[in-house]
Amino acid sequence: MAQILKKKIYLSGSSGQIGSELRELFYDEGIPLCLMCRQPLSDLKANETIERYELGDSFRFPDTNAELILIHLAHDFLDRKEVSQNVNYQGLKQLLKSLQNHKLVKVIFLSTPTLNRHPHSLYQELKLACESLLVDDDCLILKPSLVFSQDKGINRLINYYGKTGLPLFLPSQSARIAPLSSRDLAILICELLSKDTTGEFLIAGKKKMTFQTHLLMHHGMKSFYLPNIFVKLILKICNLFPDNTVLFNLSERINGFLFLTDIDDLSSQTESFIV
Repeated sequence: MAQILKKKIYLSGSSGQIGSELRELFYDEGIPLCLMCRQPLSDLKANETIERYELGDSFRFPDTNAELILIHLAHDFLDRKEVSQNVNYQGLKQLLKSLQNHKLVKVIFLSTPTLNRHPHSLYQELKLACESLLVDDDCLILKPSLVFSQDKGINRLINYYGKTGLPLFLPSQSARIAPLSSRDLAILICELLSKDTTGEFLIAGKKKMTFQTHLLMHHGMKSFYLPNIFVKLILKICNLFPDNTVLFNLSERINGFLFLTDIDDLSSQTESFIV
């Protein structure tokens, strides 16, 4: 990790589950980190500085002879516009434009696995479009199977629901995933950063399991499969209200789940790291 001290590191999405873990790791190692945030933070650490940034805004990186590293984790799930106009696509495009005048630049981008690059949700479509912008050799694209934590992001809601003892109803799905904790993913990012690794990689946990088993093992939540006729009915209801953010996000997650790909199929087409 010592050689990272010579680099200027910027982190977007620092309040998310992976960003929070990265902040802790960089703090433990005493590595300076610049956070790109919409709002001031109340828990700014001694090794951190902060620059105001909102996805889609232009951003001025400082003139420096040191290598600049952008760890881009930020994603706006509320923007439902088509890819070319979406703030996630345009936001990365703006950041890359801001980095054009710097000679030593490395971008680490968090994407998502898709089989044969065929997206089944707007989220997957956006991630693939963003990948197409990262044509430089000094890019690292990470595609984790499924990331979980105990107290961050949507996982906090899942854990709260699990404690109620109520079951969760899921579309029928037998594909296996390979979940990994947000902590393990953050540690891997730091290791790859210290080794100057570039390329595109699938990131998988050591144990393969169905999503139903994952919920029980990592969140203590029982779940049952819904008949497909009910799943199709829910999707039809969601599609009746395209402007409703909650229903849109629900349909996105259902579609993503219905087309979940077995981890072995994904690993056969992309080089993998097992953590």
